[in-house]
Amino acid sequence: MKEPKIFLIFKVLGLIILPIGLAVTITGMFSFFNHDPFSGNDKFFLIPIGFFIDFAGTVCLMIGLSPNIHKVNIKMQKYVQESNKEDLKDISNTGQEIRNESIKRDARAFKQGFFEDEDNQKYCKYCGAQIDEDSLFCKVCGKKQD
Repeated sequence: MKEPKIFLIFKVLGLIILPIGLAVTITGMFSFFNHDPFSGNDKFFLIPIGFFIDFAGTVCLMIGLSPNIHKVNIKMQKYVQESNKEDLKDISNTGQEIRNESIKRDARAFKQGFFEDEDNQKYCKYCGAQIDEDSLFCKVCGKKQD
């Protein structure tokens, strides 16, 4: 799809305005450094005017280049996604394993809450592993049972 002509207009404006602003700023700086207090030919006011013109030119150029910047940004995002695809799969699989383990732990804790275990068993508060009722520490994760 072809980009609208307004972006081309802003690019051209920016490329025209920037050198003008630079010339005005340099003229003001020469006036500042070659200041003769008796000449009455001071052009200090050109410095802020030149900066303003440069700013306007930069804004025009950025507006004109915005579709190109957007395209580059999309290409960068695709590259990052493609280069990290394997890592993202690993993260997804690990997350699935963690969810499965937490579901099993919750189910064991749920079972413990509603059913009495006949052979004096209880479940670890931290990992959900089945341990002896009189155990002070979990045999799986090693954490102290309160």
